[in-house]
Amino acid sequence: MKCGDIVRNYWAGDENPTRYFIYLKNEGKYTSAISFDGKKLRKAQYYTNDIKKEPDKFVVVGHIDLIDYIKVPLLELIQSDCL
Repeated sequence: MKCGDIVRNYWAGDENPTRYFIYLKNEGKYTSAISFDGKKLRKAQYYTNDIKKEPDKFVVVGHIDLIDYIKVPLLELIQSDCL
């Protein structure tokens, strides 16, 4: 997985709004992600071993260019401050 991948967590039921998450990074024992419960964005953590051992339970279903989405407006602000 790479940053920005949208992942379907098949351990979460079909009615669970957090069944999808955006992968951020592997931090050793844990994998960091962002989930959305229908109201709030939340930081999520999953055991990295679970994701690696159960690839049929954590399936990449899409991607968002998250890094660029965050960096571009910040870079624009930084550059405008330097003028």
